[in-house]
Order: sequence, then structure tokens, then C-alpha cells
Amino acid sequence: MISFEFEYYKPASVIEATTLFQSLDQAGKDPMYVSGATELITLGRVNQLKSGAIIDLKGISACV
Repeated sequence: MISFEFEYYKPASVIEATTLFQSLDQAGKDPMYVSGATELITLGRVNQLKSGAIIDLKGISACV
């Protein structure tokens, strides 16, 4: 179980991902890019990682 709540986003383009990151960062959400989120689950369980917003790049062909 992950010990923190976060918002999940799955943008369709690199431009959308970067714009989203900037707006979430300005809102104080401490956004993080992931691709698959294994690291989020692993590190979140042991309280070594925390973010208010996760941006999943897995759906962007240029990032896979």
C-alpha cells in the first residue's frame, strides 16, 4: 500500500506532459514523471518517495 494520495495523469503528447508538469509544479503538487510506475509502488511503500501528482509517460510513443 502506498502511504500518500496523489493525482494521476496520462497525457497524450510530450507538449501536454510538459505543460501539465509546469502547471502542477506551480500549484505545489510536486509532480513526478513515471513510465509504468514500478518505482512509485516500490519506493512509496517504504516512504522514500512522495508526490502529489503522477504523470504517466507510457502512452506517449516518443517516450517509450
